[in-house]
Amino acid sequence: MSLVISQSQVRFLKRLGAKREEAIMLGDTRFDIGCSINAGVDSILVCWGRRGGNVPLGEIEPMYRISKPEELFEIIEG
Repeated sequence: MSLVISQSQVRFLKRLGAKREEAIMLGDTRFDIGCSINAGVDSILVCWGRRGGNVPLGEIEPMYRISKPEELFEIIEG
């Protein structure tokens, strides 16, 4: 399933004319983060979702973890 979603992400990026290194995917599940990694896109685990960041990620590690939406601006603005 994650491979299909990541292929969709890649098609979407191509459609926008965006590069993988310019994209970030936000997610609140290991599936979201896994799809992002499979697509070669940086990932952000948002910890205000359904499970409040308490999701079992297994071996998957997001690039970033944030607990408030405002923290997204810090990442984007670098």
